[in-house]
Amino acid sequence: KTRTRKNRRVFRHLTLHTKIAIVATLILIFGGAALVFACEYNNPQTIANLSLFDKLQVSFFQSITTRTAGFASIPQENLMGATSIVSIVLMIIGGSPVGTAGGIKTVTVAVLLCSAFSTIKGKNDASLFGRRVSSDSIRKAVAVVTMFSAVMIISTVLLSALSDAPVIDVIYECVSATATVGLSRGFTGTLNMAGKLVVIATMYFGRIGPISLAIALGGKNENRNIVSDPIEEISIG
Repeated sequence: KTRTRKNRRVFRHLTLHTKIAIVATLILIFGGAALVFACEYNNPQTIANLSLFDKLQVSFFQSITTRTAGFASIPQENLMGATSIVSIVLMIIGGSPVGTAGGIKTVTVAVLLCSAFSTIKGKNDASLFGRRVSSDSIRKAVAVVTMFSAVMIISTVLLSALSDAPVIDVIYECVSATATVGLSRGFTGTLNMAGKLVVIATMYFGRIGPISLAIALGGKNENRNIVSDPIEEISIG
């Protein structure tokens, strides 16, 4: 009990950024592993013939590697459709800020979800762990997600036009490239030069784009408008 109370006190004194990163990472690791385990349990091309311990091991590895390293312990092209979608979502989210992992980042997703739920509940402010998230942070999160989505969609359309591969394979490849994960479903080598250039460009934009945008948004803007335009309500959704 004493150790538990001490751990709670330590967690309470962490910054909001650290709290979000830790909680989001744990949810994604265990939640992702549970979904992979459930979806692939009876798949003979992946983990069906493995022992229970190995099944759990591979499931956790798949959950973690899609957000970080990009190493594969099972053939990605043999994954069930549901597992492929789970892996795509994990790649899009990626790791936490200030790290080398790609994706839109855990804190970004948490901020957007918090903002969305606060709006649904009719609240003016978005709060997490008893702290209010600044509107500036929300705007930055929206900008990062918008740019990431644009790169991902454009590359998917281009690669679909240049390849005869199934759509799920194209999406998987483009998301992996945009999030700079490195996982592949095995058809990149069959692409023509134009297709390979699309993948290369997507990887560069995925790595450099969010960083450049973060630097631009993080810099001080001394030329902000003193006079603001009038507000007018518009219909959303």
